[in-house]
Amino acid sequence: VLDWSAIALLFDARNVSLLPQALKTVGTEQQEAMRRRILELRDRYFTLEAVFREIKLLLTDPPSSALSCQRLPCSPGTVFPCAKRRGAKLKPHVSYCCNR
Repeated sequence: VLDWSAIALLFDARNVSLLPQALKTVGTEQQEAMRRRILELRDRYFTLEAVFREIKLLLTDPPSSALSCQRLPCSPGTVFPCAKRRGAKLKPHVSYCCNR
């Protein structure tokens, strides 16, 4: 399992306004530790090849993948925001989102 707190500052989208303040509290030593850890993890998780490998593992052997699926909170009749931005004339898409 990837420990995101070792390589990133984690924020809920509702608290993103606190990000500038939080960035000021990260010292040079912590920044360097994060950089080193990212470099250690790069080939395993953060290249195109690694992403494809993890997706394949998720689909064929989920326990061995670093990825996992999580149900998104939404309500029946939700149209995904990306479809709205493109101006798509789509029927509300619920098959991957919600139980009816």
